[in-house]
Amino acid sequence: MFTEQDTEQYYDHKDDLYRSFWDPAGGLHYGYFPDPTAERSQSTAEQLLTAFRDWDEELLARSGITGSSTVLDVGCGNGTTSVWLARHTGCQVTGIDLSQVRTDNARRLGETNPDARVTFRKASATDIPYSDGAFSHAWSQATLYHVHERSRALAEVHRVLRDDGVFAFDDLTTPRTPVGPTSQRLIYDRLLFEPTFSAEQYVARLAGAGFEVEDTIDLSRHLKGTYELLVKQVTALAPELAVPYQAMIDGIDAGEVGWSGFTCRKVARHAA
Repeated sequence: MFTEQDTEQYYDHKDDLYRSFWDPAGGLHYGYFPDPTAERSQSTAEQLLTAFRDWDEELLARSGITGSSTVLDVGCGNGTTSVWLARHTGCQVTGIDLSQVRTDNARRLGETNPDARVTFRKASATDIPYSDGAFSHAWSQATLYHVHERSRALAEVHRVLRDDGVFAFDDLTTPRTPVGPTSQRLIYDRLLFEPTFSAEQYVARLAGAGFEVEDTIDLSRHLKGTYELLVKQVTALAPELAVPYQAMIDGIDAGEVGWSGFTCRKVARHAA
C-alpha cells in the first residue's frame, strides 16, 4: 500500500530529472494535440512544450476562470501553471502540493513574477488548510491519481469551493481491470498508485461527492501522443525511463491506463 509520504519523497528527489527532458521550467503534466494529423516542424522538446500549453489553454477555456476568480491549484508542483494562470487571466491562485522541494521552487517562481497574484503552501489534498467556500474554482492537472484517499480529497475540494464553484481537472484512469503484470509493475507501481476507476466510474464518484459533472473529455490519445514524444526525449537524456514510458504507450493501447478531463460544479445548497 502506497502512502502520501512515498509520493512526497518521490517528487522531492525527481525534480532535476524531470526538468532534464519534460519541461525545463518545472512543469509536469500531459499534452494536448488538437490536430493529430498536423505536420510538425518543431523539435521534440518544442512539440512537448506546445502540447503542454495547449492543454493549459483548453482546460482554462473549460473552467471559466476569469480575472475575478479565486483559484485553488491542487498539486501545483513547481508553480509554473499557477503563475501562468495568474498572469494570463489576472486571477488569484493559491497552490498546494505535498512536495516541500516543489512548493519552495514555486515560491521562488512567484517572487520572480511579482505581477502574478500567487501564493503557495505545502499541504495535502486530503486536508486542505482553507475555510469552507474559500475559492470560486479548483484546478488540478496530473495529480489526483497520486492521492491515495481520493474520496477524501474530492470531499475537501468540494468543501473549499463556494456554492456553484467549478472544479476543472484531469486525471489518469483505469479503463478496464484487472491490468496485466507489465502495466502493474511499470505504470502503477512505478508511479506509486493502484489501478483506479474508469472515466464513467469517476463521474459517479464526483456525483457522490456533491458535484454536478458538466463535461468530460477522453484524453487517452493525447496521453499516448505525450509519451510517444517523451520516449524520444528520454532515449537520449534519461534512457532508464525508455522501457517504462514505452509500457505506458502499450498500456494505453491495451486499455489498462487512460486519461480524462472533467469539468464539474459544486451543487449549491438550498435553504429549507
